[in-house]
Amino acid sequence: NIWAEEPSINKRTTNGPESFHRTFNAQFYNAHPPIYFVIEALKEMQTETKTKISTIQKNISKAIPTKDIQKINNVIKLYDQFKIYGNILIFLSGTGYRYQG
Repeated sequence: NIWAEEPSINKRTTNGPESFHRTFNAQFYNAHPPIYFVIEALKEMQTETKTKISTIQKNISKAIPTKDIQKINNVIKLYDQFKIYGNILIFLSGTGYRYQG
């Protein structure tokens, strides 16, 4: 099967640790930064994490822009058509890199 998962409205990170390490490593300009910079980066990440947790606990959510919802719904519609008719070219032409929705 070509699909890892059917498209859906819910955005999810596929690999949390990988995402963390990519974000963390992007904060440094060399392979062995001074310990001070590492500690400061960890403090900043801790502050961001506390803010995110607080936002979740207060049930504050950021609305998904209408344009993004339309794109997601279009991808779901095209995928449903692909499942019915099996035409991968129509699906890819509607969802490909150059597609602007």
